[in-house]
Amino acid sequence: RDDLTGFVQNAPGGLPIDETLALAGVTTTLQLNERYGAAYAWRVTQGASLGIASHYHELLVRRVDEFAEYAATGWFFDAGFSWQLDDGWQFGLTAKNALWLAETGLPDRLQAFNLFDRRPERWKALRVGVAYQSSPTLRMLVDAETRTEGPGLTVGFDWHPESWLWVYQSGWMQSDGPLLRGFGIGVGYAHEPFTLQLGYLRFIREAPLTHRLGNEDVLRVNSVDLTPFATDQLHLTLTSDIGVRRQQTARIESVQMLADVFPAAGQAYAYRPLGLATVRNMTDQPIDALVSFYVRSVMDDPTETRPYRLAPGEVRQIPLFALFNGRLQKVRAEHLREAQVDVRSEPTPSGERADRFQTRLLIHGRNDWDGDPLTLSFFVTPRDPEILRFTRRVLSENRPTLDSTAQPLRNVQAARLLFDALGSQLTYVGDPALSPDRVQYPAETLDLHGGDCDDFSVAYAALLNSIGISAAFIEVRDPETKLGHLYLMFDTGLAPDQAAAVSLNEKRTVARVGPSGQPTVWLPVETTQATRGFETAWSTGALNFYRDTQIRRGHLLGWLRVIDVD
Repeated sequence: RDDLTGFVQNAPGGLPIDETLALAGVTTTLQLNERYGAAYAWRVTQGASLGIASHYHELLVRRVDEFAEYAATGWFFDAGFSWQLDDGWQFGLTAKNALWLAETGLPDRLQAFNLFDRRPERWKALRVGVAYQSSPTLRMLVDAETRTEGPGLTVGFDWHPESWLWVYQSGWMQSDGPLLRGFGIGVGYAHEPFTLQLGYLRFIREAPLTHRLGNEDVLRVNSVDLTPFATDQLHLTLTSDIGVRRQQTARIESVQMLADVFPAAGQAYAYRPLGLATVRNMTDQPIDALVSFYVRSVMDDPTETRPYRLAPGEVRQIPLFALFNGRLQKVRAEHLREAQVDVRSEPTPSGERADRFQTRLLIHGRNDWDGDPLTLSFFVTPRDPEILRFTRRVLSENRPTLDSTAQPLRNVQAARLLFDALGSQLTYVGDPALSPDRVQYPAETLDLHGGDCDDFSVAYAALLNSIGISAAFIEVRDPETKLGHLYLMFDTGLAPDQAAAVSLNEKRTVARVGPSGQPTVWLPVETTQATRGFETAWSTGALNFYRDTQIRRGHLLGWLRVIDVD
């Protein structure tokens, strides 16, 4: 076989290869085809899928002297797994040609040409792929396989500028021969129920199609996907949904997102509308419309609304809610995500959806804040283990002081001890204005040993709440200075007629009704004075609050608000 020579050309049908070999004066032609293929995939969860694919391969051997054709046929089977992770990452693993079932074989005298039975292990390979959704319209892909003569390393992207249009491109490389072995580019168009795809594959060969063939050349042919003899290809694919089409009962006319998502307030979106879906009844009968909202990776399952009754032809706005999972708290920086809105109507068979709408949702980082003190309380985490350890340590170290304090003043004494302990290890970083910015969680403030007025107020509120003392933020948006500021006050638990037990100066205390529903005495504390001690912070806070409320009437004019930390 060392004298094997011949002519190689592409066979009709695109993927097949055709080798014409001369051996001992007899011309022999090999043709490798993939005649049929079938596949099935099963979505295990919202982010994980399993699949199996089969390929029917046919090897034809023709000898001119015998005027005969011999065939070796069989099925190759692939098994794969796909897993969607957080933040747009997707991983795939495929065992290529994991199983081979032969149907027919070649005669013994032609076994030298049997690409299947001669070295079947060379057809097997493990293929690993990674995809990253860098934006709602662009996805980057890369995969590699263990088979040296296969596609090797492939890189590419697919771009969806519109829901009905997409463009894709890829290039593949191998370790032997030229670095770039080929590339492909294509475009797709969808118009329900049809999908049209046009693709072009360009192969870069090492040698012309006419060349000397040795034994190893034949053995290198172990993939119909990519061979040394493949030629350029143009693919045109038309797909149509020919299933039974039911009458559409409900249609989503539009979706309006009312707000961005801030991870700190993640639980609030379960009862606070995140958006509105405009739904139309498409039938001549009343229906109950249920709308669901879903964002992959940060939600375990779609969150569905209650049924809304729609008269025939009626159009109605239905609020969208979202029950996020713990992965939302791991989002570090803001990014756009695809959100899926579905509508179904009752009664429908098996809860089948009537329509689907894709929209985009901006998710901020876990420390981002929208500047509204009403949402600042979401950063207060009194049950955080670091906060609990801090308060327990401080109170334990000062147990004699607390024990010697009269029972009605225990809250004030505990608040004083926690404030001084907090201030002893923090450095204040000035914040020029109350505005949308980054807020640290209390444990982060303790770990970083510093922060601005927002961070100090949040941390101190968490310390107080962890031992059962209620707190409230004081928001100031001074119309004269155009600056914003935030500090807090806490509940002493004393009745208003006991205020003298804390201070004989009535300007240093505030009587108000808090979460308890009863009027009690509260002490304003300027958290930016934390490094100067509790007495200074209390005096400064009380003076500022008295001036802004009793003299300047800020609470009546709307530029001063007191917000309870729930």
